[in-house]
Amino acid sequence: MWGGGGSGAAYYNSSGGGGGAYITMMFPASSLSSTVSVTIGAGGASVSHTLYNGPTYGNSGGDSTFGSYATAPGGKANPNTNQGGDGGAGSLGGYYNSSGSANLAPINGLADAGGGWGTSNSSYASYRNGGNSIYGGGGGGAVYNGSSTVGSGGTSVFGGNGGAAGLDTGGNGTAGSVPGGGGGAATSSGSVTTAYSGAGGNGKCIVYTW
Repeated sequence: MWGGGGSGAAYYNSSGGGGGAYITMMFPASSLSSTVSVTIGAGGASVSHTLYNGPTYGNSGGDSTFGSYATAPGGKANPNTNQGGDGGAGSLGGYYNSSGSANLAPINGLADAGGGWGTSNSSYASYRNGGNSIYGGGGGGAVYNGSSTVGSGGTSVFGGNGGAAGLDTGGNGTAGSVPGGGGGAATSSGSVTTAYSGAGGNGKCIVYTW
């Protein structure tokens, strides 16, 4: 089961959304109630930014639940355009810490992946990429206005891939794939006065019985 992915932010330097968490559980049929409600976490909704206005932060993805028995948390949208959204299972998005060192979103997160960081430093261009995951959703890519390098979405082996960021000259981010991919960031610039970030991918639940 996967939680929904977070959407990307929209501003001059914008971070990607975190990927939804993946969990797997096994229950004896006798331990479950006769009916179990399943909720599929929605991906975080796309946001927009209009030239010269303040930042618009992304939206976190919703949790997917199998009754009260199991929950797959949604990916996060960080309320800070300088840090990527965290993955639903807790993987950190890329960011710059107080000690002066940069941190990448995970290269091979197991259950989720964080989003990229919209850094202005060209030496850290790779930090704009969304994190990769094995089972959970990939993180969304980030963008910094004025840079020629935008972040790509992270990939996932079993979950949804993260969306790429929009062009630095003003462009829309790409939505994360289902299940649980984080959305890509966006920036408005020049003739493109309004840009939209990528939405997060919806979650998913698969139930097997035997």
